Amino acid sequence: MKMYDKNLAIALATLGHAENYELAGKTYKQPPITIRKAIAKGMCADFLEEKEIADSDYKACISNLEALKAQLNGYQSIYKHLDSV
Repeated sequence: MKMYDKNLAIALATLGHAENYELAGKTYKQPPITIRKAIAKGMCADFLEEKEIADSDYKACISNLEALKAQLNGYQSIYKHLDSV
């Protein structure tokens, strides 16, 4: 996440300078302000993909943890009833 945000900020800051940028086979030089953000996002698409994969992995881990907590709660209930018998 940090790498995407950092590279997006760098791309936005440098798109206004006189440097040439190539994206999808096209070369851009000082693109209009209205499309700079879209071009910068395209330049950082690989980092965005990594960010989204990491986010989905994190959410999957949280879901697995919740399932394990529910399973443990079930085992505790079973043990509690067995212990009282």
